[in-house]
Parts: sequence; structure tokens; C-alpha cells
Amino acid sequence: MTAVLSRTAANAPLPLRPPTPRRGILRWVTWITLGAGILVWLAFWSFVFAKNPAKAELAVILAVLPVPLLLLVFRRLDRAEPKPRRYLFVAFAWGATVAPFIAILAELGLGSLHFPGYLAAGVVEEAAKGVVLVGLLVFVRDRFSGIIDGIVYGGFVATGFLFTEDCLFYAKFYGHGDQGAVAKAAGGFVLRGILTVWGHPLFTILIGIGLGVAAVSTRRAVRVIAAVGGYAGAATLHALYDYAALHPHAVLVIVFLGWVAVVVATVFATTMRGRYMRALERYTWPYVASGHLSPWDLAGFSSMNGRRVARRRAGRALGDVQRIATRLALLRRDAEAGRGLVEFVARERELLSQLEQSRRAVYAAQPRPVVYAPQPWPLVYAPQPRPLAYAAQPARG
Repeated sequence: MTAVLSRTAANAPLPLRPPTPRRGILRWVTWITLGAGILVWLAFWSFVFAKNPAKAELAVILAVLPVPLLLLVFRRLDRAEPKPRRYLFVAFAWGATVAPFIAILAELGLGSLHFPGYLAAGVVEEAAKGVVLVGLLVFVRDRFSGIIDGIVYGGFVATGFLFTEDCLFYAKFYGHGDQGAVAKAAGGFVLRGILTVWGHPLFTILIGIGLGVAAVSTRRAVRVIAAVGGYAGAATLHALYDYAALHPHAVLVIVFLGWVAVVVATVFATTMRGRYMRALERYTWPYVASGHLSPWDLAGFSSMNGRRVARRRAGRALGDVQRIATRLALLRRDAEAGRGLVEFVARERELLSQLEQSRRAVYAAQPRPVVYAPQPWPLVYAPQPRPLAYAAQPARG
């Protein structure tokens, strides 16, 4: 282990890390599945639009309103180590297209077996959303590195699912466009799009938290318990929510407890992000000692406030340094835990090469010293001591 970590990027640069078979499989399966899901989604809503354009337009407009705000919240939480947009797109698109259709088919099957609807919704919907989170953890392990990543991916999946489910609910509220249809849809928006908009995100981030714990744990039992526990917590909370929603007098209680849970989840997520960044600081010190980073870089890396101050000083170029430093710290953390040792040297050299280029960009972005014109000599000089006069010495001889 020590020998692996002691190998640095001082040697000849290695080629970029080749794509692994698992990532190739993920890419094909993902795009085929999502492509089919998107086509089915578009075909369904084209049918609804052709049959009742007013219903389709109103449902989609109302459903899309909370989506940008939810995505912005999770994207802001992801600022410490931004995820690739393609992975976030996969998470959102899966939640909006594939997961709802899986859930509908599974709930119809369980309904034919007289399974309680509120239990079926909790078990099936959270499983449909959790599948893509497990896929991200397995196939893009280097981009699923802890609890914060689990919350972000889970939030994107849940937001996509919420969008499609709200479209269906608002279309149901609208009905056939009879008298008061718009008012019913607007009332549904107040209930689902404002008062209980936290529902699906709050449930699914529990799966993300469980998978995030599993991602950083070195013990198999902890990984299994965390993953299963996260899913069980999400399914249970979802089922309790649906059961309470069957009783109209419990709506106010649901809304109050839900927003309390949102506050608790927000505090938890921001606290975990702060601890996450401080914990990664110790994995960055080897790069400070080797000269790849300076202590000033480290101060602008280990807290969000430090990053904001550093960005104001050095501009956008420093953001690349911060992201690469985060990736280096995560890479070394995983290597010290025994994960990813085969690819460690190649990936470290690749990141260090990117780090050097980014640091040069930071230096180029910094202001240069001002060059002043020669200044005139001062008018008043201090008296200069005169040299001592020596008497001429007679020559000898």
C-alpha cells in the first residue's frame, strides 16, 4: 500500500485512464433504457395532448414550476465537488421517465393481489427510483464518494419522479374540463407543488444517504445494512405519508412534520458537507508537502467560505484547482482504504497534470505588479562623509 501511494507524477506521464468495461456497459444500458423511457413518455403525453390539449398544457405547466427550484437546491449542495452533468441528467431522466412506468406496472400487479395501495406505493416507487442510484454507485464509483453525492443524486431522481407524477395528478384534477376544472387543478398545485413538494425528495435522499455510507465504508456488513436501511427508511416514510394522506384531517399534521423534516435535512446536509470538506483536508497535505499545492490553496479548499474568498481573489480559474484538489483527496482516501489501487497511479498522474495546468491558469489570472516610472532623486541629501586624507609616504630605498 505504501509503495503504491509513494509513486508520484514525477515520472513520464501515463496515458489517460482507459474506459473500463463496466462503464461501457453502463453507457449502452443507460442510453437504451432512457431512450425508450423518453419515447414512451413523449408518446403518452402526445396522446393526452391530442385528446385534450388544455389538460395536457395545464398539467405540464403546473408540474414544471417547482422543478427548477428543487434542482437548484441540490445543485447548490453539490458545489464542493460538482458532479458531471450527464450523470445528473441520467438521474433526473430516469426519475421522470423510466421509474414512473416501472412503478405503475408494479403497482397494478400488486393491486391485483389486493396489496394495500399505500404500502405498494412506498415499496415500489422507492425501489424504482433507487435502481439508478445503485447503478451510479456500482458503475461510476469515483463519482459517488459519500453521503453528499447520495443526497444530490437522490434529489435529482426524486425531482424527476415528482414532475411526472404531478403531471398525472394535475391532469386527473382537471378531469374532462368541466366547470371548476382549473380551480381543482390549482388547488392540487397548492397541495402538491407547494405544501408537500418536499415529499419525494425527502424520501429518496434516505436511499442516497444509505448508499453514500455504503460507498465510504470498508466493512461489508456496514455497506449492506446502510444500503438496505436507507431503502427501508424511504419506503416506510413514503408509506406512512400515503397512509396519512388518506385521512383529510391529517393534512395539516403532514405538512407541519414535513417542513420540520426539511429543516432537519437541510441542517444535516450542510453540516455533513462541512465535515466532508474538513475531513478531506488531511488527504490533501501530501500534495502540499510535494509542492503541487500551497498552504494558501489548502485554505481556499477546506471550507465553502474559504472557497468564496479565494474565488474572489483568483477568479474562475481557481475553481478548477479546487475541484481537482478534491478529486485528489478522494482518490487518496479510497486508496488508503484499499479501493481503486489498480488505477491509482494513472489517475493520480492524470489529475496532477490537470492540477499543474489549472495552477498556471490561476497564476495567469492574478494581477501583475505595477511598473512605476523612475522617480526623481530627493532634493535634500544627508551629508556624506568625506574620505580620510592620508599624508604621502616617502618612498623607501
